[in-house]
Amino acid sequence: MSRLNKAWKEVGNVHRRFCKKLMGVPNCAANEFAEIELGRESRRGKSTVKYWYQIMCLDIEDTVKQCYEWQKGNKSARRWIMKLKQKL
Repeated sequence: MSRLNKAWKEVGNVHRRFCKKLMGVPNCAANEFAEIELGRESRRGKSTVKYWYQIMCLDIEDTVKQCYEWQKGNKSARRWIMKLKQKL
């Protein structure tokens, strides 16, 4: 990897950390959701849609599905869901 590529990768890392800090989410939160929430086009939009589709296919008893349903009903927590829906 060239020096320039390494530098741009580091710029991306700093930007993602900034987005998460701005939103007040932990560093372990998914990068795509922080970027979508702030209106930045995610580089991995397809993988985000795939993940969302997997959540939709889960049984309602699954904990991940229950968290998604809770976020859908909570106006302050559902912005990423609405932005993803607009993109679809």
